[in-house]
Amino acid sequence: MRELLGNGISVCEINKNLASGIQNSYPNMKISSDFNEVLADRDISAVSICTPASSHYEMAKRALDAGKDVLVEKPLTLNTGEAEELTELAEKNGRILMVGHIFRYHSAVQALKKEIDSGLFGNINMMMASRMGLMTPRPDCGVIFDFAIHEFDTMSYLLGKMPYEVTATGLHTPDKHAYEDAAFITLKFPGGTVGHVQVSWLTPIKIREIMAVGTKKTARLNYLSHDIEIYDCGIVPQYDTFGKFNLIAREGGMLTQRASIEEPLKAELSHFMECVATRKKPMTDGRCGTNAVFIAEKAVESLKSQRSMPLKWS
Repeated sequence: MRELLGNGISVCEINKNLASGIQNSYPNMKISSDFNEVLADRDISAVSICTPASSHYEMAKRALDAGKDVLVEKPLTLNTGEAEELTELAEKNGRILMVGHIFRYHSAVQALKKEIDSGLFGNINMMMASRMGLMTPRPDCGVIFDFAIHEFDTMSYLLGKMPYEVTATGLHTPDKHAYEDAAFITLKFPGGTVGHVQVSWLTPIKIREIMAVGTKKTARLNYLSHDIEIYDCGIVPQYDTFGKFNLIAREGGMLTQRASIEEPLKAELSHFMECVATRKKPMTDGRCGTNAVFIAEKAVESLKSQRSMPLKWS
């Protein structure tokens, strides 16, 4: 890391207890509570911003203006205008701007992408994703910007195209939180593919999965286990007894393959450092991050207005 990012390695943390814990774990690490010190340090060529979403725009802009390469946790910003501004600023300054859409770096997603592109599944008719769990709501955004934005980016990546319409409904518990706590979102893609995303941080069971239903085969990907189940497709046979109904699940073939279990965050950070060193375009660059923010913004607008929103891409 030192060879890639320069001689300066520093952690900026305003929480004194967290800073003390970092210092104890890494005695030789420079710890600062002032972001200006990091930006002024000429030995630091790149920064990773892992702060609340509402602070991403200001901090990333300051870092880009200071000549740093920047990795920003998702979402890039909380509105499209600010995301576009950061992307254009990075391009103007010749800086790397990468967004932490971590699931593009998940080995199972990479494996599924390869199989979809090979034609194994035929035409993809549907994609369905669930991201559920019991979480403390964020103070600056709802579950769409926190959870669903992952699936917006992953579906677009797997299909190789952007949706043209989004429709969302959801649940808001105003006594607990200022934003939506659960959402059910439908995306329409060119070619007839329909994507459905369900997200919630009220659910006591943790679910992280995505399913791709094709004309030839169907895949079910479990983010947690790294397993991809691949099923043969076919019409459900007729049955006239409960015994025959129970046998339906055994019709056709199913293959489970486990992608290499690699830590997606490690892969993401390694990719960022490679981009800093070689000046290559990140897989999840500012344009990618802006696209995801745009879909999320329109999904929230759909939820509030109770109508479908068109997604017009320039």
